[in-house]
Amino acid sequence: MDFHNKPFDDETILKLEIFRGYTREWLPVFLSKRTFSSVNIFDYFAGPGKDSHGQEGSPLL
Repeated sequence: MDFHNKPFDDETILKLEIFRGYTREWLPVFLSKRTFSSVNIFDYFAGPGKDSHGQEGSPLL
């Protein structure tokens, strides 16, 4: 079964909203600190980046 060849379900859309909000609020905080030379963000449940309707997933946010 190809899990990535279908539209995002409600849970995935909620995850993306949380991820987007978290990134929007916290990324500037991390980037403003001189103690960090880089910031790496990992989403181990990211998938290929888009659903079957072209909606962007977390790799493309």
